[in-house]
Amino acid sequence: AVWGQCDICYATMILMSVYYLMDKKQIKSMIFFGLGLAFKLQVVFILPLFGFAWFRKSFKIRYFLIAFAVLILTFVPLWIGGANFATPFIPYGRQVGGYTSSINLNSTNMYAFFTLNNQAYNESTKLLSTFGMVLTVAVSFVLISVLSFRRVKVTPKSLFTVATFSVILVPFVMPHMHD
Repeated sequence: AVWGQCDICYATMILMSVYYLMDKKQIKSMIFFGLGLAFKLQVVFILPLFGFAWFRKSFKIRYFLIAFAVLILTFVPLWIGGANFATPFIPYGRQVGGYTSSINLNSTNMYAFFTLNNQAYNESTKLLSTFGMVLTVAVSFVLISVLSFRRVKVTPKSLFTVATFSVILVPFVMPHMHD
């Protein structure tokens, strides 16, 4: 609580988002995705699921506008309270750039095997970080493509399986993950 951890909150929102996607209620799914995003950026771990559903014509990309509208609505109380426009966006910048000095921070992902200088942001870390981000996108795209070209049907079971695989795969190949 001292650190302001809200993992259970964003995880619940992800579960609700997946549940409503499985129930073919995309708008509700995006409402919960947006609420999850309001808590923590880690909801992006589930993005390959929506890519799969979109590729199989079971989800429309425009629904993400709902998620972003919900996110913006969660900022309104801050703005009413007098915060400047940029204030609610600051935590997202910190989450993206907060762990760049190390390729891995005690996470059980593929970067646990690399021992780079954890004290300074050096060229090796920068290169491996760029590679890791490209790899994350590529692996996600390969997952979506394989499932789509194999004509995996969009069913609650396949959506749940892809969601589970996605939340395991993405943090495994994404750099700068922490325990």
